[in-house]
Amino acid sequence: MTTITETLNTVGQVSSAMQLAIDETAAWTLSTAGLTGYLAIERGDTDQAFETVRLVAGNDTNQFAGPGYFRFRLVTKAGAESVGVSIVKNNVVVQTDDSYVNSGELWRYTGQVEINGANWGKPYDTDLWIAGARRTNPTRNSQGIYVQHRVSGNLGGLVHDAGASELRLDNATNTGAGQSAFEASLVVTGGVNAINLACGVLSNFHTEGTPTGTATQVQLFRASQIPPLAVGFTIGTAYGIVVDQQIVGTNDNFSVYAPDGKSVFGPIVPKDVNTVALIVRGLAGQVAAGIQVQNSTPTTVAQFLTNGTGGIGGLITNTTLWVNNNLATGSVVAHRIRAHPSQTAECLRVENSGGTAIAGINKAGAIFTALNTVPADADIAAGQCFLWFDSTNGAAKLMIKAKQADGTVRSGSVALT
Repeated sequence: MTTITETLNTVGQVSSAMQLAIDETAAWTLSTAGLTGYLAIERGDTDQAFETVRLVAGNDTNQFAGPGYFRFRLVTKAGAESVGVSIVKNNVVVQTDDSYVNSGELWRYTGQVEINGANWGKPYDTDLWIAGARRTNPTRNSQGIYVQHRVSGNLGGLVHDAGASELRLDNATNTGAGQSAFEASLVVTGGVNAINLACGVLSNFHTEGTPTGTATQVQLFRASQIPPLAVGFTIGTAYGIVVDQQIVGTNDNFSVYAPDGKSVFGPIVPKDVNTVALIVRGLAGQVAAGIQVQNSTPTTVAQFLTNGTGGIGGLITNTTLWVNNNLATGSVVAHRIRAHPSQTAECLRVENSGGTAIAGINKAGAIFTALNTVPADADIAAGQCFLWFDSTNGAAKLMIKAKQADGTVRSGSVALT
């Protein structure tokens, strides 16, 4: 162990740089009696390029780990002056695995840390505020923060995260627009821009090298189920995901988009056989359709309304179920019913409200009617002809009742032998 003692007396004065290898740690003690400013702890990949990684405003004893160069600098904040700071550095050369495990309190600090590369204004009350210098015409990929957490071997059935954020609320009221454990914002601040793609959050999975084996599941995004709540705490409405409507696009706007044309949500699989796979619920007084399918123009080609009606093609009012062929050509069959190769039931059956068949087309194409009473005159419009069947034993007839153009009712029959 090497002990080095230095005293810094003037603002801007720096200590000597101490180099640590990847397997080395250093313990340090700061005696900051009379300190009215701050002591900056700086780290560099070389002994020339340093950046502040922490500010200290009082006596402290702690440690940090290599690799890299470390030094201390007296700095001021809001005009305060830093004087009379004594620094004792104990360079621990050999680091064991146990010492690494037990170093979970590295960089323990209860104040605020600011890494400011170009004197940017700090707009928020932030514990760790990072605003590096602007990269102009960069030649490499860059990040404001880059975290790489490595694990291997038996992971013990535990959770391992490269990054985690947690917002803890206590006795919270007047919460305003909302509180977030993590927020991502894209901000365009000026200049003439030609941006190809900008993502608020981008997640991916890839392999490097030549790994083998399998990953049972890969989920690039998951909103997990909220566990049972504490007694006395309730949630009014819980959402797994909320996607607001997008309206500012000049070409088009999508709330959810699958660029390869496949299903956005994939197969919708219920959690069990007693659960509805998909529910579309309208609002009270819903006017627009509950489900609508459009082509690229966009023209509605199918829809279901929240009053229980629906159909294919343009809307036909006062109809429960419709097929509107006005989107096709005159040579296209408007409605086609194709029987099963071993069809035994009717191809088309019309039933009354009690579920009794009153008309239809049988499996071979024969048209039938089961109406056995004469239709009322008022039921027949001018120009219409009704067929019904008099099923009297020994005197069965095919009956015809019609109303000519002037409204005069005409009747006839065909005796059956």
